[in-house]
Amino acid sequence: MLSMAALDARKAKSCKILLTEQERCVLICLSRGYLNGRNQKMVAVELKISVHTLNFHLRNIFRKMGVNSQTAAIMKFAAMQ
Repeated sequence: MLSMAALDARKAKSCKILLTEQERCVLICLSRGYLNGRNQKMVAVELKISVHTLNFHLRNIFRKMGVNSQTAAIMKFAAMQ
């Protein structure tokens, strides 16, 4: 069964920057986390990955999107939707 983030990530495939499905899930969960006050550990638990793996995905996202913060990545991702 797919999580809500995974379903939303599939819908977001049309973004112009080539992000993996897992990277899109990370961005979607983080954007929801900012709204709900959740931290990275809670996002990692929701995605069933370690915080280390979450940070690995974040580094890749930052590199691909040309940003250097979670907030900037989320804002850029939202603008592409």
